[in-house]
This record gives sequence, C-alpha cells and structure tokens, in this order.
Amino acid sequence: MSNDNVNLNAAKFTIIGETMNFLIGGGNHAWDVAPAPCCVNLEIKGKVERTATGNATETMSRKEWDVSDLKGKTAQLVVVDNNSGGWGHPNFDDGHQADSKGNNIPWDRALVVDARGKLVVSWAQMKKYY
Repeated sequence: MSNDNVNLNAAKFTIIGETMNFLIGGGNHAWDVAPAPCCVNLEIKGKVERTATGNATETMSRKEWDVSDLKGKTAQLVVVDNNSGGWGHPNFDDGHQADSKGNNIPWDRALVVDARGKLVVSWAQMKKYY
C-alpha cells in the first residue's frame, strides 16, 4: 500500500526479543482495508511484517506479536491513521520487546539511533501517516 503522507523519521530499533507487547485502542480498520486503515504496524525495510488494530473503543488492551523469526533485523513501529470515519484515531502506548521468559527488555539494548533515553515508540519519534 503506497502512501504519500508525512514521515516523522521514526526511530529504528533492532529486534532482540521473542515477542513485542503493547497497548492499543481506538480504530479497528486493518492495514489491508484500503484506503482507510487505522492500525499500528511493525515495518522492516518498508514492508509490514506485523499489524494490529484497536477494538473500536477508547479502552486500550494489551496485544502481543511473536517476533522470534525477525531477530536481528532493524525495524520501525508505524502508526497509521487514515480513517476519518467512525473509530479512526489509533491509541498506542507502552510498547516493549520481551525475552523468552516474558520479561520486558530495556529499550537502550535495542535502539539503533539516539533516542536520548526515551522510549523508542514515543509520538515524537514514530513515523506516522496522516
């Protein structure tokens, strides 16, 4: 899916965990629902490897991706908000990678760029499509 929208230079990180977990709420329009997805994607070299949506509610729920097959690759988290109708605006927070025991891994072990000690998935550091 091509998009000519704004790139806010998302922070890149190395996948070192077995899983990624995060809170997500808001819209439930999947990435493959053209032309108006509302989701969070895990991208590697511009290709969507994982995607998640909210449950059409402001209440965030924790979701998890198995990323063990992507270990060692450089990735970005991308918030896509192209849906202006009912239940757009994805809510995303508290993203982590976790080891095989389910323990969250500190982001400073995975960052590829200097994020000044802040969580790599903060709004100021993510690539967001408007």
